[in-house]
Amino acid sequence: MGKQHSYNPSAIEPKWQRYWEESGLFAADTESEKPKYYCLTMFPYPSGTLHVGHGRNYIIGDVVARFMMKRGYNVLTPMGWDAFGLPAENAAIKQNVNPATWTYKNIEAMKQQFAVWGVGYDWSREIATCHPGYYKWTQWIFLKLHERGLAYRRQAPVNWCPSCQTALANEEVVAGCCERCGTEVEQKNLPQWFFRITEYAQ
Repeated sequence: MGKQHSYNPSAIEPKWQRYWEESGLFAADTESEKPKYYCLTMFPYPSGTLHVGHGRNYIIGDVVARFMMKRGYNVLTPMGWDAFGLPAENAAIKQNVNPATWTYKNIEAMKQQFAVWGVGYDWSREIATCHPGYYKWTQWIFLKLHERGLAYRRQAPVNWCPSCQTALANEEVVAGCCERCGTEVEQKNLPQWFFRITEYAQ
């Protein structure tokens, strides 16, 4: 039997993670003549930090990106944060902190977790949906839909938690109660925006 080698992650992993960062391994080259491959994984909610379920998703995406790089592709593998919505807002309410403070703190923590996991992204292309540079375009699209009569407003029922004073997604209602505080959920009519999707689907 050959000589046994021990694996010391605290010595080996930071060395290679530094090398990947310094060499720009995951930076896509827009001038490259190589065939292009787009490897996009879902953007996580920065309402907390990463857990093992995230690992299953993002480590697989990392394997795909590296595999395609090895096959000679110019791989674009960006990352972003689904940070403008219910999960981040509700988590901030629960923690009793400003949503922006909570969200950006979690983004930094999650980026560190990705680094420790050895998952690589082209961070020069990072986006956060709560950043004005991003959501100005979703607002622009909405205005175009509204100008053409494809966005309209009407009353419709929502799951309402009278304690948290917020609307809840169906997934946040467990046995008729708010998942966060346990209060019985009510149906409440609120003015909402809708899209006439069948009129522009084609």
